[in-house]
Amino acid sequence: MSRPQRFPNKIEFRTTDGQLRGLELLCADGLTDKASHLRQAVALYLRHFGIAPQPAPNGQHHQETARAL
Repeated sequence: MSRPQRFPNKIEFRTTDGQLRGLELLCADGLTDKASHLRQAVALYLRHFGIAPQPAPNGQHHQETARAL
C-alpha cells in the first residue's frame, strides 16, 4: 500500500512583481500563517493607539530595564 502524499494539492498562480515582493516580505517575516499575522496586527493596533509600549530599537529595552533595577 502506498503512503499518502504530504502535500497532495499543487497551487499555481500568476502575480505582478509588486505582489511577489509583498509575498516574499510576508514569508521573510514569518507571517504566512493566520495566527502570526493576527498577533502582529493586534500589536500594531495597540501601539497605534498608545495602549502598548513602542518596541525599543536594538535591545535598548533590556539596557533600560537593567538601569531601573
